[in-house]
Amino acid sequence: WIQSPLALQFLCQFFSLAPEQNPVSSRVHQEALVALGRLENPALQQCAVDFLVHLLQTHHPAIEPPANKQTIALTLGQLGHRAAIDSLIELLVDANPGVQFHAIAALRQIDARLALQKLEAIAHDRNCPGRLRAGVAIALQEWRQP
Repeated sequence: WIQSPLALQFLCQFFSLAPEQNPVSSRVHQEALVALGRLENPALQQCAVDFLVHLLQTHHPAIEPPANKQTIALTLGQLGHRAAIDSLIELLVDANPGVQFHAIAALRQIDARLALQKLEAIAHDRNCPGRLRAGVAIALQEWRQP
């Protein structure tokens, strides 16, 4: 059922409901996020990536729990689209180490070489904000471990 455009549309609309219209648990949101990672159709995958990136960029309330941010990182890694790399790098500023490590794993899964190039460029950027620089340092340290 999830492999249809209509199902994806309804799943995305589920997140757009105001909290008072959608009083579900964080676990329900998490399961919906997991379902997006199971998409096989490339066009639907791209729509899912765009939607997940949008959730991250808008700081949607459904992704407040660290477990949901971890699930988004995992799902983006499973979908494997390079368009998610910048958003995953932004997750490195999260205070939760689990979120950071899921983002690192997803970066490796999508395109390890490109992600490493971006991380190294950020590390050398003197204008990079401190929190991002710290998250990138953690990612690079993890990257270099055997």
